[in-house]
Amino acid sequence: MNALNRSRLLDQTLAELRRLKEQGPTTSYRAALQVAAPGLLEELLEHQDKMEIAPNEQVCQAVADWLWLRLLGWFQTNNVPEKQREELFRLVESVHAGLPLTNERLTASCINSRP
Repeated sequence: MNALNRSRLLDQTLAELRRLKEQGPTTSYRAALQVAAPGLLEELLEHQDKMEIAPNEQVCQAVADWLWLRLLGWFQTNNVPEKQREELFRLVESVHAGLPLTNERLTASCINSRP
């Protein structure tokens, strides 16, 4: 199973646990938690181990990829114009490459990215 599928499975599991906690009977939530907890804990430990041994460049790439996916969803929800998407994409690419981000660049991107 690739990392994206594992991440989706974890997200779905956590969402279902939250739903049971908020809406379902306590007994159902507790039973589901006992079944899911070992797998979730194992996955979290594996993820932490990978992050500890990953070089800084891999960490920057993982953060940039995650950030870009979140931004794409935000762009769609808020109908962000193409020019603003390009500016934010360049900022994310800087993170991906591990380049230092100046305050001026961050501020300009944030101001320009408002829909």
